[in-house]
Amino acid sequence: MKKIFILSVMLLFAVTSVNAQSWIEKLGKKTVDRAVDRAKQKTEDKVNEKVDKSVDKVFEETEDAVTGKNKDKTKEKDNDGDSVEKSGGNKPQAAPAKFQSFGQYDFIPGDKILFYEDFSQAAIGDFPLGWTSDATGEVRTVNNAPGKWFYLTDGFFCYTKPIDLPKNFIIEFDFIPEDEFGGGFALQLYQDDQNKEFSNNYWAPGINLGIIAEGWECTNPAEEEGIKAYSTKVPLIDQQPRHVILWAQDRRARVYTAGQKVIDSPTLISTTLKPNRLKLYFRTNSGHGYISNIKITTAAPDTRSKLITEGKLVTYGITFDVGKDIVKPESYGVLKEVATALKEAPAVRIRIIGHTDSDGDAAANLDLSRRRAASVKNELAKSFGIDASRIETDGKGEGDPIAPNATAQDKAKNRRVEFVKL
Repeated sequence: MKKIFILSVMLLFAVTSVNAQSWIEKLGKKTVDRAVDRAKQKTEDKVNEKVDKSVDKVFEETEDAVTGKNKDKTKEKDNDGDSVEKSGGNKPQAAPAKFQSFGQYDFIPGDKILFYEDFSQAAIGDFPLGWTSDATGEVRTVNNAPGKWFYLTDGFFCYTKPIDLPKNFIIEFDFIPEDEFGGGFALQLYQDDQNKEFSNNYWAPGINLGIIAEGWECTNPAEEEGIKAYSTKVPLIDQQPRHVILWAQDRRARVYTAGQKVIDSPTLISTTLKPNRLKLYFRTNSGHGYISNIKITTAAPDTRSKLITEGKLVTYGITFDVGKDIVKPESYGVLKEVATALKEAPAVRIRIIGHTDSDGDAAANLDLSRRRAASVKNELAKSFGIDASRIETDGKGEGDPIAPNATAQDKAKNRRVEFVKL
């Protein structure tokens, strides 16, 4: 095997030297000969190294097959439904990437889920139950993001049931624009007590969060003038998922995406309307797109009161990639609030507990929940200066649900991180 590689390389140099005669004449034959000899030697060394590695790999695999080593290596389902490779025991993952905080990312999610839709209950290729439309659409999968996605074409897509929204609330979703997307998508929260669905024309009275050619737009058609806020700092990238958040507090509306706040309007939300419906809209000829993981929660809790006074804080704002234990940068706001509470009460010790839903293997879920809790502790210590000796960690996996794990919304309630005062 080695000789074949070496002869092939020498033949290549021979052909090259014939085609480079003029270059040889300029530099001198001896100089070129030395260079060729050095190159051939390096190439031979490289070839030998690769062949040796290949042979070693074959011997290792053969030895494993004979001895039964690593035969317990299996593909299991993690708590998010993805296949993950688990090789005997609780093998830790590779060292996580350095945590990066988002300076203007002051968003803190609420502690109660009011609505959740990830289309997991729908079959691929079907129109999802609970939705209606004057256009066509279907549930699909994509190759660069997990889960199921609702593919939207030109038209309205209305959720058929009312949603009881409080005065202060948060809505989040993931959006993927189709290739050559030109803007024209909007998520609308509006008031429709009679469930007219499509009778409100393009812009229903309420809150409209849109993506247009100029950037992000937030409007309130119920107001005479209407207030629009644009941002061109964070353009969408075709075919790439983007997480979007709208935080409504009294009349104030804030929009976050790609780790930064792109809109902050103090008087956008109407004082007379009470949105109770959800609608998605694509304008004709603007390109199509995909949406998933639509979540509505209550507004952010008083972190200090929940943790220090009440003794427990449940949060859905500390997030991880599917099947991973690496804390995502979007968790910065929650971690900062927890760290501030701990700094204000230096005698307090806490336990961090990770939880999953029941999807996948129970043992894998338990291991994942424990690793995630440990990662949260590490970030509080490394990034926020909290003494690690004040923090204990634990994981319950799927063993301590707060909902039945029967629907996507209930499963979302069970995927959480808890902080408990000791």
